[in-house]
Amino acid sequence: MESATIGILSESILFNGLHQEDIKKIYLHGQLDSFKEGEVIIREGQEELSLYLLIEGSSAVMLPKDGPGFERINNVDLSRKIKGDCFGEYSFLDGKPVSASVVALEPCKVFSISRDNLMEFLEADDSLAKIIYLNFSRMFVSKMRQLVKDSETFILV
Repeated sequence: MESATIGILSESILFNGLHQEDIKKIYLHGQLDSFKEGEVIIREGQEELSLYLLIEGSSAVMLPKDGPGFERINNVDLSRKIKGDCFGEYSFLDGKPVSASVVALEPCKVFSISRDNLMEFLEADDSLAKIIYLNFSRMFVSKMRQLVKDSETFILV
């Protein structure tokens, strides 16, 4: 599983452009967990400062009916995550509680690395930090472009 996980990390948008040795170091400082269908991987409001990458399976990013300290009329489905996708990045970057829950839609394997562990790498190597922060920027621009596209579709309907 180690080589398969490292391969998926290598192909992810977040770690695109990193040397294989750097990806192996990141892998060794993270952990791989399994989740059953319907199991919550991260919960809205949780103070979690880890970054997650989906290695196997798929998951839903959602605002659950029972939010922290209040209740919604229904669950709000925000997006789906598939193999190689990253989540938890907002809290990872800004240090604030998780803004949405992520639930396994099928059995999943998820790689996670704590903010402290990844920051240790970023602070020790400026070129590594530059690549990862550039990749974070690319991820956010992609999300914004999709949001604009979705908004246009909603307005036209």
